[in-house]
Amino acid sequence: VSLAPLVLSLLVSWFVQIPLLASGTAVGMQGPSAEPGSLVLVTFLPANYLPNVAVGQIVYWQDQETGERRGQSISAVSATIISPAAVWERYPAAVATAVTQPSVIVTAALETAVPGGITAVDLGTVYAVDVEVGSRRILSLLPFVGQFFAD
Repeated sequence: VSLAPLVLSLLVSWFVQIPLLASGTAVGMQGPSAEPGSLVLVTFLPANYLPNVAVGQIVYWQDQETGERRGQSISAVSATIISPAAVWERYPAAVATAVTQPSVIVTAALETAVPGGITAVDLGTVYAVDVEVGSRRILSLLPFVGQFFAD
């Protein structure tokens, strides 16, 4: 009996990494830029992800018209945690009802909207989003054995 398939499987499970995703809620909003049509995707993630989120990571959401999965780099990460009450004060009710726990805010600047054109998000629309906050080896997912190989 050859051990080659077993050794190959172990090597692959050691070197191949899978992404760890944080799920949250986002809303399309007018950007802070004075340029007309600037858009941002303001994303609310559970507060415990603050140490794992950084500028340059990707926010993923699904286009509600086409079903296409879209992604954009994070352009800003809030250094502070925001409470659900503060979300109610500062953001549209549609997003505030979805934010039920302290959150970290991450922002992704989107391409400028063209009047009458297709945009990446719709203003005021709430999206379910995922942010890649890290990765782990496939081997670490195995029961009993995985705890010894966790990153």
